Amino acid sequence: MNGGNDSDEQDFYSIEFPMAFETATTPRANDYEVAVELRRCDVTLTVASYQVFSPLYGRASAIDKENVKCLVPCAKVPKPGFQKVRFAVRPINSFGTKGKPICLEHK
Repeated sequence: MNGGNDSDEQDFYSIEFPMAFETATTPRANDYEVAVELRRCDVTLTVASYQVFSPLYGRASAIDKENVKCLVPCAKVPKPGFQKVRFAVRPINSFGTKGKPICLEHK
């Protein structure tokens, strides 16, 4: 995906994920943390992190049902080698509490 113009061209990874829905015991997610992580053995290092909101986060939860998108510059994602690279997405509620991540391994 091309995210720049002709004079300042830059490539991006387009990360798209479903929004987290509220339940009786968990409040609605207001925003999401998209992290680029390096994993080697039992160690995880976050090398880049982005905060994104769902497209209609200011509307009622019955209306806000679209997938959430985040563009991550390729320059921020290390090449996979002896360590594994993954994208982790965590929902964050209005109290700042982070939920469990969903992850995608970079190949």
